[in-house]
Amino acid sequence: MTTERIRVSSSKRYDLDDDTLENIIASLKKELDAGWENLSTDYDYDPISGNRSIVYVLYKYREETDSEYEARMKELEDKNRREKESRRLQYEKLKLEFSND
Repeated sequence: MTTERIRVSSSKRYDLDDDTLENIIASLKKELDAGWENLSTDYDYDPISGNRSIVYVLYKYREETDSEYEARMKELEDKNRREKESRRLQYEKLKLEFSND
């Protein structure tokens, strides 16, 4: 079970259509200064018109908070408990099935 802190990513869709190159550069510079990074591209699809447009996605990374960490640990423990109970029920079913042999 992972007990180390993980990095949490946030993403922000960034539409750059219909703007001048100077405005786009200035705007991206502000985002970079605010801690956003890793610009990548994605596509928006309009099902009515059938048009696809490029949208840029910016990312920001941070360490998970104490409450996020505790919630993730609880979720992992619950998942492990459910899996163990499921395996125990399978075992009991097989034990009952083969006890008559």
